[in-house]
Amino acid sequence: ERFEFDLKLVDGVPGAPGLIASIADNKDLAVVTVTAKASGPVDAWNAHVNAQTGQMGVLDVSLAGDRREGEVVDLALTFVPGSALSDLPQPLQVTAAVTHSGEVYSTDSLNIVAGDAGLTGKAMLADPLGTPHLTLSGDAVKLSAVAGVQVPDIIGLVVDLRSDASMTQIDVETLSVEADGLAASFAGRVDLDAGLMSGLAVVETADIAPWAKLAEVDAAGALQARADIQTLWFDGRIDGDVTAEFAPTHLPIDGLAEVI
Repeated sequence: ERFEFDLKLVDGVPGAPGLIASIADNKDLAVVTVTAKASGPVDAWNAHVNAQTGQMGVLDVSLAGDRREGEVVDLALTFVPGSALSDLPQPLQVTAAVTHSGEVYSTDSLNIVAGDAGLTGKAMLADPLGTPHLTLSGDAVKLSAVAGVQVPDIIGLVVDLRSDASMTQIDVETLSVEADGLAASFAGRVDLDAGLMSGLAVVETADIAPWAKLAEVDAAGALQARADIQTLWFDGRIDGDVTAEFAPTHLPIDGLAEVI
């Protein structure tokens, strides 16, 4: 049994923003055009969606493969930022060969490219329409091109997140980053409703220089730090305990590193 699906949605016209722009209160979404097509056997249909989202950019998604349990579906996504997102790397591309068992979707061939930077690895998403559980592990490469400062060529990433159905209460089982001279991790809870988070953060680095530059701080030296965060509000207030050992070799204030 085969089926055909063809849909085109146009929201807004030049000079007269549509409903999406009104709801989002964003004039960059004044004109949005979405086309969606799907065809083929019920268990192995191909699909293509193209969304031209005004000044925000163009999103293109395609799916092809066998949707039966244990079979492979190839996913390809491309997003080209528009003038409203000109600071983002161009383009963003995601490809993966996805299999599923029940409500568990997984891939061992995740590939994300953002400009010259990229990430390869594997991922799993369980119960996406209920209480989602996401795991991801892989290596990010050439992030210097995106970060604007020199960082290690390869950065390892491990993520394990669980959320409630509203996706406002997020349990961070594991969030870890490893690179040459760096090991950092966080485990805790994020409450998006209350605008706060709590947990344990640990950082150990042989030299904070490349990471400090990300925050536009001119500092260098070895650091070991542990933060037991009772509450960190999104406005910057924090309640918790921090212990650290810092051996600075350079600080923004002349002579301070030598004094310390």
